Amino acid sequence: MIHKTSIIDKNSKISKNVRIGPYSVIGPNVEIHENVEIFSHVNISGNTSIGPETKIYPFASIGTAPQDLKFKGEDNKLIIGKKNIIR
Repeated sequence: MIHKTSIIDKNSKISKNVRIGPYSVIGPNVEIHENVEIFSHVNISGNTSIGPETKIYPFASIGTAPQDLKFKGEDNKLIIGKKNIIR
């Protein structure tokens, strides 16, 4: 189920049996695998892959630029394995 208030980029890849809660934003280049549950108000951007059976709770923001001060805009990618809980 994808909530009607969520915003999902047409270039993202959403597998079957994915739940996306209200007011969540999914950007381009995001891949979400089977049985992932994304609660309300979650932001997922960048080159991000979320493994099966992962749960992402409200107000999480993942896939954005790293907070490391050495980061100077290089290409990066976030790969999350299966069965994770992100709060």
